[in-house]
Amino acid sequence: MRSILCLLLLSLTLSDAQQFNLRNSSVTNLSHDHNRAGLKETKSIESMRAANTNEDGVFRLPTVVPTCSPSTAAPTVEPTALPTFSPSSNNNIPPLERQALQDLYNSTDGPIWSILDLYNFTAFDFSNPNANPCHLSLIFHCSSDYHVIGVDLYYGDLKGSIPSTIGQLSFLEGLYLHVNRLTGTIPSTIGQLSSLRYLYLSYNQFIGSIPSTIGQLSSLRNFWLSNNQLIGSIPSTIGQLSSLYYLNLNINLLIGSIPSTIGQLTSLYELYLNDNQLISTIPSSIGQLSSLGGLDLSKNQLIGTIPSSIGQLSSLQYLDLNDNQLTGVVPSSLCQLFQTNMNNQGNQCYPESSLCQYQTIYQTNMLNIEGNLLQCYHDCFLSRVLHLYTGSIPVCSYSLERQALQDLYDSTDGPNWSISNFFGTGIRWDFSNPDANPCIEEWHGVRCSLDYHVIELILHGSNLRGTIPSTIVQLSYIQILHLGNNQLIGSIPSSISSLSNLLELQLSYNQLNGTIPSSFGASSLWYLDLSNNQLIGAIPTTIGQAPSALRWLDLSSNQLTGVIPVSYCFSLVTSFRFHNNQLRCYPECLLLQVFDLNAGSTLVCASEQPTAEPTAPSLQPTAQANNMGE
Repeated sequence: MRSILCLLLLSLTLSDAQQFNLRNSSVTNLSHDHNRAGLKETKSIESMRAANTNEDGVFRLPTVVPTCSPSTAAPTVEPTALPTFSPSSNNNIPPLERQALQDLYNSTDGPIWSILDLYNFTAFDFSNPNANPCHLSLIFHCSSDYHVIGVDLYYGDLKGSIPSTIGQLSFLEGLYLHVNRLTGTIPSTIGQLSSLRYLYLSYNQFIGSIPSTIGQLSSLRNFWLSNNQLIGSIPSTIGQLSSLYYLNLNINLLIGSIPSTIGQLTSLYELYLNDNQLISTIPSSIGQLSSLGGLDLSKNQLIGTIPSSIGQLSSLQYLDLNDNQLTGVVPSSLCQLFQTNMNNQGNQCYPESSLCQYQTIYQTNMLNIEGNLLQCYHDCFLSRVLHLYTGSIPVCSYSLERQALQDLYDSTDGPNWSISNFFGTGIRWDFSNPDANPCIEEWHGVRCSLDYHVIELILHGSNLRGTIPSTIVQLSYIQILHLGNNQLIGSIPSSISSLSNLLELQLSYNQLNGTIPSSFGASSLWYLDLSNNQLIGAIPTTIGQAPSALRWLDLSSNQLTGVIPVSYCFSLVTSFRFHNNQLRCYPECLLLQVFDLNAGSTLVCASEQPTAEPTAPSLQPTAQANNMGE
């Protein structure tokens, strides 16, 4: 409706010369997916026709193209000068063109065209060889040398089919047959219209497939076939329409794939293939449509992942992919795309652009991905997309986890890891693709939960060289972390103790130095192996204290000093190994409390053993325990 009102306002300033080029403006509302009830506009169209017809019977249309804002560059419509026809003209059009018009007239029940009544025209008499179709200047537009350059019969109550002789209108630039009751197939001879720039066949009842000859229309700018019953696949020859600005094939019964040749339409500004039965992946070549402002592929059966190349569409303001069967993760490359357009919401609102409507009725900066099988979308979209529709698709909470994995990879010479070990062989880690999913691709050593959180990281004997990054704490769901038998150096990050779900930590057979973080005592660990490193200092008294779940503790073959805290006598540890250190002694009570004890040459402390009950452990060693062995 807004596009109709727009035209009514513009009619005050536009000239006859552009009535042909801008005739398509009123179909925009009818063709868009969000206005499937567009036939309600037809009464307004009729009113517009009547309101803009002067007393001489000449229909007036605008000359000036308005802009909503000068931001996004959009294709400019260049008006073509058309003649003002006088009913007294005795010249006529060439016989082949006249025959084509007569065949169209006869095959679509011409005598009862409602458009004739609208303009108070009588039925045209083609039996009179001197009758000039150009006299119906609001229907048949002719050039100064009497060639038919426009056929304007939208909302004309045409019934029947398009004759094959339509191809004889070799000078035709605009064919407007939308909003009628046309049936049958689209004739292949339409490909002979080499001068055609505007083709509107929407809102009819066409059947059959789109003829491949459509690719011969090298001058075509606007192509609308929406709201028909077309079947078959989209012909690959559509990629030859290098001048195309608008392509609307929505609300049909099209099947098959989206041809990769569609990426050749580098001038394309709007593409609507929604509400069909397309079954394929989205071709990555779609990222070559550098001028694209609106893309609607919703309500099909598209599969596979969303190609990251869509993130190259720097002019894109509207992306609708809802109700398909897309999988994977929404590419993070789209985040930057929408960030770019946050401050660029306006675009040129000339009548041919349905994006003009988005600024008033619909939405710019819009992404709709709901109704798919997507795993998640990046949280960057939450702040960068003005109108985001995700349905039940969750945010990818593993973005921090992915960063932790990348930091570990970078800090331990990831490219030179060995990906074959006792635990099997997986896929080599690859962060070059920002949307690669370690869980789905089964990266080496990574095991995930059903909701794509890293719960196990087993890189034992994988030739890791370097330090453990502090961001390891971002693996907040991890339960098992095995980094043993590598060449890790540096200290153990104290942040590891913040991993509240961690059950097993294995860092043995490395070259780790520094002290054992005292914060391990508050963790959920039941298995801790720090053996065969270069750890120094005393064993923290907090490890093994209640409410610790620790059962298995191996601190052997380090450089630990001091005494074993007496608190371990009251812990739940059943296996404790601390041989091959520089420890002075251990409390005798461990001999009774620990089932599997390996002290090596370490001596039992000679002091009297504590008498506290194991059921009520002290949080700090007793003074007697602190003096053991002194």
